[in-house]
This record gives sequence, C-alpha cells and structure tokens, in this order.
Amino acid sequence: MLIKANHQTVRLLLDDREFFASGSHDPAKNPGMALFFVPLPENYAGKVLSMEVVSPIQAGQALCCWGIYRL
Repeated sequence: MLIKANHQTVRLLLDDREFFASGSHDPAKNPGMALFFVPLPENYAGKVLSMEVVSPIQAGQALCCWGIYRL
C-alpha cells in the first residue's frame, strides 16, 4: 500500500490491531510531507482495514481536516 501524507501522521489497523504508525499523533508537532510504502500483513484477506489520519493544522488553515479521522 502506498500512502502520501501531507503534514499528517497515519496509523493503519487490521481488525482494530495496529500494524503501521508513521509517528506519534501529537497535534503540537508537524510531521511534514511523507511517502510510505507499507506492505500488508500476510493474513489481511477478509479483514477490515482502517486508517487513522491526524493533522496538526487547524480547520481554516488547510484544505483538509483537523483532529483524528478514521477512514
């Protein structure tokens, strides 16, 4: 899986179990831009994949969201 993050941290979960985190979800820190290549676990088939995205940039300052969002 290829993820492009623009001033966001990312967590990936498989059936609510974390298997990737790009950094801490500290809203006081700006993680900058990043590109992540994340291999999926071998047992991913049939499970729910969730992604949590956190941005330290508050609404009105960016085109995206602020806070923790689960997709």
